[in-house]
Amino acid sequence: MTETAGIWNRVSDPGQQEASQIPDNLRHCAERGYVVREPYYTVHGKSAYKGEHNPDWQRVVKDVKAGKINVVVLWKVDRFDRGNILHAIPMAKAVLDAGGRIEFSTQPYVDLTTMPGRMAFANLCELAHEESKIKSDRIRIKHNALYATNNLVGRPPFGYRIICADGCGPVTGKHEHPKTLEPDPEVAPYALGMVDKFLADETFTSICEWLEADGIKPSNGGMWQLKSVRDILKNTALIGRRKNGKGRTVLKFTPILADMDRWRALQHKLDAMPRKANFVPNSPMLAGALLCAKCHGVMHRHRVYNVRKDGSRQYNIYYRCNGKVRHHSTCHNMIALEELDAEVDRAIAGSQRPFIIRVLVPGQHDFTEDIQEIDDEIDGLDKSDPDYIVNVTALIAERKKLEGSEGTADTWLTTQTGETYGQRWTRFTSDQERREALAEWGIKVYAAKGQKVQMVWPEPVTSSQP
Repeated sequence: MTETAGIWNRVSDPGQQEASQIPDNLRHCAERGYVVREPYYTVHGKSAYKGEHNPDWQRVVKDVKAGKINVVVLWKVDRFDRGNILHAIPMAKAVLDAGGRIEFSTQPYVDLTTMPGRMAFANLCELAHEESKIKSDRIRIKHNALYATNNLVGRPPFGYRIICADGCGPVTGKHEHPKTLEPDPEVAPYALGMVDKFLADETFTSICEWLEADGIKPSNGGMWQLKSVRDILKNTALIGRRKNGKGRTVLKFTPILADMDRWRALQHKLDAMPRKANFVPNSPMLAGALLCAKCHGVMHRHRVYNVRKDGSRQYNIYYRCNGKVRHHSTCHNMIALEELDAEVDRAIAGSQRPFIIRVLVPGQHDFTEDIQEIDDEIDGLDKSDPDYIVNVTALIAERKKLEGSEGTADTWLTTQTGETYGQRWTRFTSDQERREALAEWGIKVYAAKGQKVQMVWPEPVTSSQP
């Protein structure tokens, strides 16, 4: 019987291409007489070391269960996974349990149903994991060396372009000299315009519409999203600083926004702005709020069906546990959607908890970090520079100004509304209003079939609107 193969092609760097893996995978399938199913499983720009490819692998498992493919063909083990064997085993087992198998086109056949095969597979997985760790360490050492000499690492943030640090001008590819950043004459005005519009009380939505109307695209292409605007406005690149994961400045360059007081006002306003969850249209009432009581994985709406005797299908809607990003669910927890929605609806409608409004009032900025950065900048000045005295005097003056400024912490204004959460809840007339309320109030629901629903109420529950 002819078997059907699904070809899996993966690269972790968005700048790489999967095309180099395809010829070997197709040759492997042709030699064994497999029918290749299209389209291929193409996973672009997702790290197997971090487990970013897990959701895509679940599509493979699903197709094996459905009988669409019998064998999964990959170029090498490191295209499958770069985590250690403890992470790789559940992924491989899921395919085996579904009735399929895994083959690698450029490595010897590994039979996972035998002890020698499993031992060989474990060895290959650990080698791939160790190789990834060594590569990561090597890249980190290289990056640290570049950081130490104030050189650019990575892609330019929105509003900037890469230039030669030695004065050769803009750089578009490999370059023999160190690189840095400068405001892009074409895009930088839009980054500054985003700041101006937000401080003038325009919404993220109106900013996105303005950028789209002018044909300006985000750094990663595609359409503008509300999160993209927020991320750009929060990024210290606006004031000419790139920071690492620990919050330390690793590169300084000409800023788009030179007014530090305006930068602080921007950050205060962003911090005071409530974060709201984004949902696709027609999301169920408990989207984002429902967790599995067994494994604490997120539960999503799923449409399943039963086949009647006459061959017709009866569709039913459930909430189903999907587990966590790195560990797919195995608890098979499913609950009828209408039944669970009704139970939660009754519980909140009957709540007598007092409804409290808390509004964030931003305090003045704490200048400790700014002072430390000025100290670092003073230490990094070249004493042989003819302008050394002028530069150090200006930095010391700025430092004294910050030292004389008193910082105050953010405070919350609390108001008792005289209402209960049940009274608030009964005002809502649609699942969309209830869903948004659950997200804003921060209520979490834990549920499992056959168990009593548990609701977690934050203390105190907060809201930004009366």
